Amino acid sequence: MADKPNDRRDEATQATIDHPFLKTQLTYDHTQEFAPSYTRALWKRQHAWISGDIGRFKPSSSVRLLDVGCGPAHISESQNEHIDLYFGVDPSFVELSRAKPLPRRFLAHGIGEYLDYLSDNSFDVVVLVSVLDHCIDWKRTIDRCASILRPGGLMLVVMENSDQLVSRLRRLFGRPIEHADHMHYINLDEVLEQLGTGFTALKARTFGYGFGLHTITTKIHIPQPVFETLIPVMDSLGSLLLPSAGQVLYGCYQKKRDGTVRTSQDFLVCPSCKATLTWGADACWGCGLHMPYQDDILDALALLQKA
Repeated sequence: MADKPNDRRDEATQATIDHPFLKTQLTYDHTQEFAPSYTRALWKRQHAWISGDIGRFKPSSSVRLLDVGCGPAHISESQNEHIDLYFGVDPSFVELSRAKPLPRRFLAHGIGEYLDYLSDNSFDVVVLVSVLDHCIDWKRTIDRCASILRPGGLMLVVMENSDQLVSRLRRLFGRPIEHADHMHYINLDEVLEQLGTGFTALKARTFGYGFGLHTITTKIHIPQPVFETLIPVMDSLGSLLLPSAGQVLYGCYQKKRDGTVRTSQDFLVCPSCKATLTWGADACWGCGLHMPYQDDILDALALLQKA
């Protein structure tokens, strides 16, 4: 049976897959970037918050976790105690190829703007770490993730903060605000505004008040444990003096309950006819749409090109 055209292949989707910036993400390799000790300490802090908030607020004893912009899927390892099923999405095959094969862990070569192969209300937790500012259409990504998230579920958002102190000073003095190698510069208010009234902010704050330390520690080695001690102190003082002015924003949002209960064990659907699919199936049993896989990874970008 011939592939059935996908009516969701609209102009916005076409513009996204044709965008030059997306092409730079297709071959992204995080090992080519040097992360100094200060930055690694910030990463450790944010991952501890993610783990703590999933453990504290998760809507069930074990969760289905959607990780958009997953890279090598490290979250599937660090959150293993909470996870029943993990689904990671990333545009770089280079990054996906580094993910360890684990039971109930599934990967897709794709983008956040196109998640039409995942059913609504099918995941308990959605994680967006350093993702929305790299999306071509970040609002579409967050809207689609909100639909996939079940009522009562959690959305965790982490990225560089456009209201950080440096940006505020540049605006004050009429200087342009730079955010190199990113598509967008976003703050906490914009995230919550896009989520709308269907979500409640359980935690929304910024961190990383050690401005300039990233650059300094690329040149001068300071052991990471030093910053693991200093950063909480700097964040406490900074949040008191300059709320929402940290370098990185962190938001934990809960989708309001509406009586809908996730009872289905299914999560993969045909993006064309919405028939429920089994992972690894070559084609949709309903409409015949070809479902391409490479090395047990769903190639959602190839699927989008075919749709």
